[in-house]
Parts: sequence; structure tokens; C-alpha cells
Amino acid sequence: MRQHAIRIIKVGIIQGQADSLSYIKMTVRVLFFGATAEAANAREIEISLASQSTAADLIDELSATNIALRNYKLLFSVNQEYAPPSTILNQDDEVAVFTPVSGG
Repeated sequence: MRQHAIRIIKVGIIQGQADSLSYIKMTVRVLFFGATAEAANAREIEISLASQSTAADLIDELSATNIALRNYKLLFSVNQEYAPPSTILNQDDEVAVFTPVSGG
């Protein structure tokens, strides 16, 4: 009987840890500039993402509801520093989304 109780506790801990990881969410602030603001129909939003999401994951999420964003090559900054799409986001990060600019 005692072994059975120990096994249930172990399974409960392992299962509980796995379940809690899948529900971890974070909130990031997204700022849109130029054409992206028009495409997203917003200048600023907050969005919840799964923990360990990247800037590319964020754009995939946004593009699912804002199809017009798919028409642009997008650049990112995370907390006011240019960042590649592979950048892992953290709770309360500020992500700016914009198109390439040219000038001279």
C-alpha cells in the first residue's frame, strides 16, 4: 500500500509540473509604427503569449488576426534595441514593430 501512495505522489508532481508549464503566460506591450499601425489598426496593444515566445511567435500571433501585417517585411525592437525575430521575449517587454525605412 505504501509504494502505491508514493507512486501517486511522484506522478502527481511530474504531471503537475508539466501542466503548470503549459499554462505560463506573459504579457508584452506591442507598439506599431508607420504602415504597421495602419495594418494592425492600432498604435499600441498588450498581448498574452506563452512563456519563451519569440518576436517571430508574436508576429505569427498578430498575423493570424491582422492579415494585412503579412504584406510587410517587419523589423523589431525589444525594449528600444533592434532585435532579430529569434529574440526570446519576457514578461512586460516592449516590442516595437515597424517596416524598413530608407532615407538619406
